[in-house]
This record gives sequence, structure tokens and C-alpha cells, in this order.
Amino acid sequence: MKTNKILERVKNGEKALGLNVRAGEEEFIELAALMGLDYIYIEGQHSAIHPATAEHLCRVAEGFGITTGMRIPDQQESTILSYLDRGIKLIVVPNLKTKEEAEAMVKYTYYGPKGARSATGIRMIFNAVETDRKFVYNFANENTLLVPQLESITAFENLDQILTVDGIDFFMGGPEDIAQSMGLPGEPNHPEAKKAFAEAVDKVHAAGKRMLFEVVEEINILSLVIEASDKLLEKHGRKSKLPGTSTLYDTQKHTSLEKS
Repeated sequence: MKTNKILERVKNGEKALGLNVRAGEEEFIELAALMGLDYIYIEGQHSAIHPATAEHLCRVAEGFGITTGMRIPDQQESTILSYLDRGIKLIVVPNLKTKEEAEAMVKYTYYGPKGARSATGIRMIFNAVETDRKFVYNFANENTLLVPQLESITAFENLDQILTVDGIDFFMGGPEDIAQSMGLPGEPNHPEAKKAFAEAVDKVHAAGKRMLFEVVEEINILSLVIEASDKLLEKHGRKSKLPGTSTLYDTQKHTSLEKS
């Protein structure tokens, strides 16, 4: 059974390093592993990657000894279960707003006694061959990382209660949606949006929890392509035909509000 390399790095006081991708390219997984990176992170909320593709990528990643993370489309029980059963070990869930939603996420993500995740998918059965089932479920709990996104003013207003929920130790932001929820659509760098997020991060820290960007660092493949294409065009006296390329690059560069 494979351990979660992100959690291993965190426990050792190190940053986990990975690649952020939007398409099911096995070569990126192989490259990440051969170069010594720890994980591959798949964008699943705003891309067309479905559970069957995710399962294939998880198999490839496990074969090369790296961890697979993914932002899933929504926080429904069936969605969380489906991607966990495929082999995702870092599961980012969008748009957490309330304590009740946080409790449900924990319930759907972890096996008992921590949660009540449905048992069990075929890949878990394969891992349980000649192994005590209780050990398998405990091992899965210990190597699964649930990271909800705090990406609305509603989440910030309910954050004190959200932070009392056991089973969630890391969070992410979401700059575009934070701004939009504050009546500032298209202004993720607005001072009020940044101030609200900074205050939320302070509360997270005060509760003894952390933001995911504090413990991982990754290369965004799409951002690199955009940046390199801009430079290539400029070198030959041409400009990108894609409107707002610089803005798109900045948006894709970060999967959370991070340090902006």
C-alpha cells in the first residue's frame, strides 16, 4: 500500500513538490516521478477529467511511486467517494461555506471511526488482499488529505464554527470566487478581497491549522506553456492572439489565493 508523500513531507517539516496539470498526460506523471517530485495535482473542477481517467492516472502514479491529488467538481457524497475510490489521496473540495458542510466532507472522506466513507471500492479490496481490513481502513485514513476551499464571504463569516470541525487540518482559498461573493466580480486583487482572505488565514493559523500553499509548491504546466509561448512570440516580433494572456497566466499560476 502506498503512503501519501505530501503528508510524509509535511511530517518531516518539508514542502511537498509537484506538477499541476489539466489533462490526463501519463508522461507528466512519469517525468515528475523520475525527477524526484512528490505528487501530481489534477484540476478536476474546471476540466473534463472524469473518474475513469482519474483512476488510470492514479494507477500510473502509484506505479511510479508518487501521490495523486485532485480538485474534484463538487462536494456531493457520490463525487467524493467516486474519486477517493479511484485512488486520489489529496482531495480538494470546492466552496466550503458552513460547519455542516465541513462535517459532511469529513464523513464522506474518511472511514470509521473518523467518518463513514462507504466501504469499499475494488482498488481498496485489491489493497486488502491478505491484509486485515481494519488495518487497511486505518491506513487509508492516515494517508488521505482532505482540503476544502474557503472561497466566499459566507465561508469567512462562518469560519469560527468551521474551524471547530475535526478532520480538516488544511484549507485552500479561491481568489476569483472570493471577490465575486463580495460583489467584486473580476477583481481578485481588490484590497477588500485580499484583506478578507488575509483575516481568514489568520483565523486558520490561530486554530492550529494551515493553508495548503504553505506546505506544497508546484509547477503549473498550463502557466509554463502560456509564459513560454508569449516569450517565443515576442522574440520574433509577434504578440499573442489570446486576449488577456497575462491575466490568464496569473490566474492559472495559482490554485488558491496564496500570497497575492
